[in-house]
Amino acid sequence: MRITYSESLQLRGLAILMMIWLHCFNKDSMGSTYLSFFPEVSGVTFPYLLTRIAQICVPLYCFLSGYGLYCKYPYDEGYTRKKALILIKQYWFVLVIFAVIGYVFFAQYDFNSGSIAGNILAYDTTWNVTLWFLLPYILLLFFSKFVFDFINRRKIFVALPIIVVLWIGAMTLLKFEKNGTVEINVILKNILQVFRLLLPFCMGAYCKKFENVELPHYLKKIAIVIAILVLFSRFFVWNHFTLPIACLCFVYLYHVMPVSGAVKAILSYFGEKSLFLWFCHAYFIYYYLKDYTFAANYALFIFLLAIIYSLVCATILEFVYKKLRL
Repeated sequence: MRITYSESLQLRGLAILMMIWLHCFNKDSMGSTYLSFFPEVSGVTFPYLLTRIAQICVPLYCFLSGYGLYCKYPYDEGYTRKKALILIKQYWFVLVIFAVIGYVFFAQYDFNSGSIAGNILAYDTTWNVTLWFLLPYILLLFFSKFVFDFINRRKIFVALPIIVVLWIGAMTLLKFEKNGTVEINVILKNILQVFRLLLPFCMGAYCKKFENVELPHYLKKIAIVIAILVLFSRFFVWNHFTLPIACLCFVYLYHVMPVSGAVKAILSYFGEKSLFLWFCHAYFIYYYLKDYTFAANYALFIFLLAIIYSLVCATILEFVYKKLRL
């Protein structure tokens, strides 16, 4: 499966749109804060059901990053160090602006030493919980060359099971921690999150590594049916352990399906803005303008309003950032 740069950009656009949808509706299964144009399904709203598909947004980012970085492999550590530094500077830029806004206008934050350190260093992103995977992703960037060395020096049937076992172990511990079964300190939790991102990241790398392998025509049809069934199964089996496979199925379906030029253009535009949209969208859904966003009443309008707020803000922030040449 060969993914072009434009296709990757479109998928990034889809990922950020899914993330915004997820954060709008994943905390309200009964629709107490919105109305839906569609009837309930098994006692929950249709927008909430769609969040079970939208949960693939983070694995999708990691998949595309693994694919894109493997395009540059082999590279030295300086390459990923530079990418990480750019990401960190953009994060700090947005963080400082919203921290000041939150403190001055909304009395949002208690600036104690622990919260400042946790958010500046991104190991405990309490000021914007949707940025939880920033530090794990940066750490994965730093170690990506070693990961690619590992999967290149070993057969896939040896390397992939090891990666899967590490991923399952990390996911299990994180699930226990979330349920209160075990206590995990913030340092270990971030390390476990790295392994949580590792599997979709490596799946992307493997797709690039074997991009010239073509399925026979009849197997492509079977793969499409399986991919549809896997994604549909997310409505019934929606734990995090199925996300990497669902992510791969989603990418494959998008890759083989016909998409109009207008849709591609829109998705590419959101893909170009995806980083700043990720950094700022939660402030309009969870924090500063939540009441104004959900005042739209209907789920679709809430989603569109969240996109408008976030897109305007992201465009302004990106413009200022570029002008400052940070």
